[in-house]
Amino acid sequence: MPITSVYIDGFNLFYGALRKTPHRWLDIDRLCRLLLPNNDIQTIKYFTALVSARPGDPDQPVRQDVNLATHLLHDAHLNRFDVAVVISNDSDLLLPIKIVRSELKKRVGVLNPHKRPSQALLPHLDFIKSIRAGALSAAQFPDQLTDRHGAFSKPTGW
Repeated sequence: MPITSVYIDGFNLFYGALRKTPHRWLDIDRLCRLLLPNNDIQTIKYFTALVSARPGDPDQPVRQDVNLATHLLHDAHLNRFDVAVVISNDSDLLLPIKIVRSELKKRVGVLNPHKRPSQALLPHLDFIKSIRAGALSAAQFPDQLTDRHGAFSKPTGW
């Protein structure tokens, strides 16, 4: 099984697959293992930022994907994976994906949280899979969990 690292664009996942659904109590590790059963998932990295445009910097929200791209490229350079899987549909990730595939000779796939795939990304991927409601439903945490601080429950309305 190929050593695999997963890179998650949290905003893209939320707005593409979770926002108006009952699937927000998502066990991301389980989702990845359900959708990638033939991969040895070693790392899952989740990236998100609360970003809004500022008067002097209207492009600030566009740059939120910099950390994901940086980790993807850095990990590929350090040979930390055979396959990178990106959970996003953001064409801003096209250049790092192209570099990882063409220059570093790694496989790159996408788990797409949106209904339609990015036409810009498609020709540059080794594979793409849609994140469907059935997989999201199967990858939910139990309603109640416990950590070192005690028990906690799925929020009402989720």
